[in-house]
Amino acid sequence: MHKLRHLYLILIGVSGFIINSVYAYETSVFLFSEHTAELTKEIYISAFAMQVSWAILFFWYLFSPYKRRIVLLISLVPMIIANTLFSLTLRIEQMLSNTLVLMVFIAVHISGYLLAQKYINKEI
Repeated sequence: MHKLRHLYLILIGVSGFIINSVYAYETSVFLFSEHTAELTKEIYISAFAMQVSWAILFFWYLFSPYKRRIVLLISLVPMIIANTLFSLTLRIEQMLSNTLVLMVFIAVHISGYLLAQKYINKEI
C-alpha cells in the first residue's frame, strides 16, 4: 500500500510540474512573439514567472513529497483563483466543465495531502 501511496503522490507532483511547464512554454511563445502588443506582454511576463515558479516548486516537491505535502494545499489557492476568474469569461456549459475539472484537481490535491499526512502521523 505504501508504494501505491508514494506513486500517487509522485504522479500529482509530476502532473503539476508538467502542467506548469507547458503553461510556461505557451506563455513564453506569446511573450516573445513580435505580434503580441506591448501591454499584453506585461501580463505575459507575470504569467510566465508564475508558471516557472510553480513548475520549480512541484519539481522540488518531488524529492520529498511527504515532508513537502503542504505544496499540494498551497498550490490550490492560485488554481482556484485563476479558474474562477477564467470561468467568468466562459459560456455556462464551458464554465460548468471548467469547474468540474477544478473540483477533480482539488480532490486529487487534498487526497494526496491527507495520504501523506496519514503516513507522517504513523511515523511519529
